[in-house]
Amino acid sequence: MNAEKFEGAWRDLGALALCRFDFRKTGLTAAAILPPGALPAAARQFLDAGYFLEAITVAEVKEGLLAT
Repeated sequence: MNAEKFEGAWRDLGALALCRFDFRKTGLTAAAILPPGALPAAARQFLDAGYFLEAITVAEVKEGLLAT
């Protein structure tokens, strides 16, 4: 996956965090934390680009930090 292709779109969707990874070390290319309402648009971007969502994680955080 070309992470640069999606990063601008994720920013436009109000991404709270964007991370890139070394695929050879982690098996991941990129990750984004998006607001709940942005998920349908993000999923559509992947589908339109020929990708699919492999995992969706939900976390409720009221105060403090979320470290993943």
